[in-house]
Amino acid sequence: MRCRRRTFFPTPVYRRRFPFQEDLSEGSLLVIEFESFHHGFPEFDKGDEGSDHSSPLAVYMAILFTMSVILGLMLLQQLEIASPPHAPMDTVASGIVILEGAVNPQGRLTDTRVIHGMPPFIQPSLQAVKDWTFAPVQGSPHVSVTFFYRARNIFPDSPYEFNLRNPSCALPIHVVNPGYPINAIGEGSVILQVHTNPQGVVEGVDVIRSVPSLTEAAVQAVRRWTFTGDGPATGVVVISFLRPVLPKP
Repeated sequence: MRCRRRTFFPTPVYRRRFPFQEDLSEGSLLVIEFESFHHGFPEFDKGDEGSDHSSPLAVYMAILFTMSVILGLMLLQQLEIASPPHAPMDTVASGIVILEGAVNPQGRLTDTRVIHGMPPFIQPSLQAVKDWTFAPVQGSPHVSVTFFYRARNIFPDSPYEFNLRNPSCALPIHVVNPGYPINAIGEGSVILQVHTNPQGVVEGVDVIRSVPSLTEAAVQAVRRWTFTGDGPATGVVVISFLRPVLPKP
């Protein structure tokens, strides 16, 4: 089933500073200021009083930087069609499965392997990604997929910490449990695609599959996740919510 995608963007402004040896006074800096990689060409801002931002070298370096960012984003895989996993219904604990695979030119995830996972949750995760479709692109870029299966409780557990490293794709190292929204009544899997900066901080979240009353909690939690980072990257996060079972009085 094709789902309508919504995009959430952050508001912080990120600043990049570049020292130059020519045409600028010693110690002066060029500041490139932009809200996120998704907001187009960066705006120029004055870094130090008296800096000459009309310098050909300064402009050339700024253009090179911007084009490298745009090229990197063009190579990131966009998830288009994703069916939810069949969450185990009889488990009493939460579970996390982290997969890594390559997207082939037809947009299908291949060579999928398990980076982390517990037996009751691995098979539903592997089965779900078999039917997923990404936007086709040249080459076979790698992408991570993280499944978070919540137990039937209301309150979130403490954040999960992982010591993972994979040069092929960004992997989660700090995972926040969203809990179950107090006013929600539904259950199901929210599927998100996250976009991270070189420091592994989530800068944007696309909603691939929404569940009424649960999506916003999932988005807010994933914004607090941290991934491994060597450059702009993308990853998929699936959060499965089960309706809590309240203890009998």
